[in-house]
Amino acid sequence: VDRSLHTERHEAMSKRQTEWMQAFHKVSATGSGLDCAGLAEALRLAVGGERVSDAQARALWAGVTRGMCKASVEPCEFGHLCDAVCAGDTYAAEFASLSVLAYRALSH
Repeated sequence: VDRSLHTERHEAMSKRQTEWMQAFHKVSATGSGLDCAGLAEALRLAVGGERVSDAQARALWAGVTRGMCKASVEPCEFGHLCDAVCAGDTYAAEFASLSVLAYRALSH
């Protein structure tokens, strides 16, 4: 493996994660968790509004909070959600506990 390519990928990933956390902290009043509306706003800032609709953000919030028995989405989960949304509907749907078709239907 080309070491410079590996370094470039690592730096790009680190920059992207830093931007995601900046979006999280910009929206989070306490810095410790996002409610449903906060998650939608932070996702729009972090990954772009065209990648996730409000309905998809609500589904992601419900999937994560129910699945982890939490009242909010914390920084670590937010980073995983951003990664999943960037990776595509298949990954995001898994976090929302929906089929890919159901998740995509929420994009309208």
